[in-house]
Amino acid sequence: MISYFLLLVAIIFFVWGLIAIIKGWQGCAEDESVPISELEEMKEWTAGYPFERRMQEQEKKASPLPQEIETIKKEYERLRAEQESQMGDLKERLAQLNRDKEQLLLSREIVDELKAENQRLQEREDGHRSKIGRLEKEVSEAGQAALGHQSQFGEKIEQMQAENQHLLRGLKEKEEQLRQLMADLELTQKVNNQKLNEAQRAMDFLRIQKEESARMLEEALSKQLSEAAASIEHLKREKEEWVAVKAVLEEHLQKAETQNARLVERESALRHDLAKQRAQTLGLEKICEDFKIQIDEMSKSPIANR
Repeated sequence: MISYFLLLVAIIFFVWGLIAIIKGWQGCAEDESVPISELEEMKEWTAGYPFERRMQEQEKKASPLPQEIETIKKEYERLRAEQESQMGDLKERLAQLNRDKEQLLLSREIVDELKAENQRLQEREDGHRSKIGRLEKEVSEAGQAALGHQSQFGEKIEQMQAENQHLLRGLKEKEEQLRQLMADLELTQKVNNQKLNEAQRAMDFLRIQKEESARMLEEALSKQLSEAAASIEHLKREKEEWVAVKAVLEEHLQKAETQNARLVERESALRHDLAKQRAQTLGLEKICEDFKIQIDEMSKSPIANR
């Protein structure tokens, strides 16, 4: 910008110098007139001055700014869509974990039912043991007098003992199933808790990343808008300066055109005067030549010799 300003100052000084030289020519008392330059040369200087080209270049530089802002907005929307998609996946995983948790609760209900059934079997076993004790007591009291009935009671005792053994085996199987279910339940709960913790950490990380991305994009957008506003303001000031300089140049050009018109008239008058003076000079030269011839002839005549 400084170089263009210096160029303008140089042109203005050149025009002023040209006007001063022309004024000096007007005051000159010489017989011959010096022709001035044509007005088209100065018009070419003004027409070729890079004001419009400079403004077009500045507008081209400023025009990509809205495109950059639009690009930043599209990138922000794309990142937000990706984060929303990831949040949706996490929500789906949380829903699956909740379903698994409900399944675990159902398994807990099954375990509780098995515990209740085990308790009932234990109570039945205790009842059978009590019956066996009473029967054994009755058998010992009956003694030899109830030998005939002893075999019957013995069979009944054996039957009840066999039933008791069967109940014990069922109880052990139920206890083993209960322990296996409890182990599976603890393992599943541990895995689900780990998944829940990982999902929570992922959600926290995505939330922090989303906030950081939004902040960075907002700062970048604000910076771009500030730079765009500053550039537009700079272009406005520069345009005002160029308009002022152009007005000054147009004013000087108008003055130069007026001065040139007067100089053309002055040159025409001087040419006319010069033609008259040349005609008079030729007339005087002719008279002098004729007079010289007459003098020579008179000097050669006899009268002059006497």
